[in-house]
Amino acid sequence: MKRFIYSAIAVMLMVCGCQYHPFYDGQPLRLYNSESGIIENDGGHVYVSIVSIRDFEIEIYGGKGKKHEVLVENQEYFSYTYEKAAIEGGLMGDGVVPATITIEPHKLGDTTMTITDEDTKESITIIVHVVKTFSVIEV
Repeated sequence: MKRFIYSAIAVMLMVCGCQYHPFYDGQPLRLYNSESGIIENDGGHVYVSIVSIRDFEIEIYGGKGKKHEVLVENQEYFSYTYEKAAIEGGLMGDGVVPATITIEPHKLGDTTMTITDEDTKESITIIVHVVKTFSVIEV
């Protein structure tokens, strides 16, 4: 009986780590930020405050989500950190964790950033505006 229970638990853990997620699994490439919303096409605008309490993150959804290339036209305005996508398994795991780009602004100005899914060759180019704090506050 114990062997059956342990086998059932092992099967449940394996199934939990292999969930289908609607933002991945071959869906079109798209970007998401809590302030900017979903960006699905080239030319989307992102406004990053030069001074901020929290990090400015862009989440990458769609494509195969395994490898991304990030190209910034003019790197004097900001630097970035890229985190690969991950799957958190187990009983308490959240499932799919998207790939993220964290922008660290350095100087006021505008430049473009292109994110490419290296597996599917899909890409999105966005315009990044590094602005003063009052320019991004919602009223």
